[in-house]
Amino acid sequence: MTKDRKLEKDKKNWVIIFLCIILIFMVTGFSSFAQFVAGQKDLEVAKTASNWDIGFESARVISSKGGKISNLTYSNSISRFDTQINSVDGMFEIEFIVKNRGNLDAKVNDIYIMPKYTENDIIVKTFDGIYIGDIIKAGETQKLIMTVKYNKNAKNTNLNDLKKSQLIIDYVQA
Repeated sequence: MTKDRKLEKDKKNWVIIFLCIILIFMVTGFSSFAQFVAGQKDLEVAKTASNWDIGFESARVISSKGGKISNLTYSNSISRFDTQINSVDGMFEIEFIVKNRGNLDAKVNDIYIMPKYTENDIIVKTFDGIYIGDIIKAGETQKLIMTVKYNKNAKNTNLNDLKKSQLIIDYVQA
């Protein structure tokens, strides 16, 4: 092999080695850059993550006549209370404050009172302030007033019956 050929072959080998080293650096650099970009996207998603947090903020009796409410409690999604009507003109009102502490608007899907009352029950419950289909925007507070009255059409006329009840408001994303 001649000296020129050997130099040319060595030169080609060094060029190949140099290109391989550059390729390794490029792959490593691209990999690091891709991980950095993916991490930034994860941070953006975390900053804008959805937060679903809606429920009862408070509950209190605002008027009472000829009846009483006891054991009035509430959690995020449910309020519990015992009702008792002592006279035919008995009635009372409970004010519930509902707050959307999340960052998503909520739509009232349904309002449940448990156990379900029939037309023959001694107590009639009506609601005012929040209705099925209402939108409670993120950060917004709304008031629900529940009125409990003696049912004059009831077949069960046993006054002083204690009724354990639960109020549940079901929400869906608006």
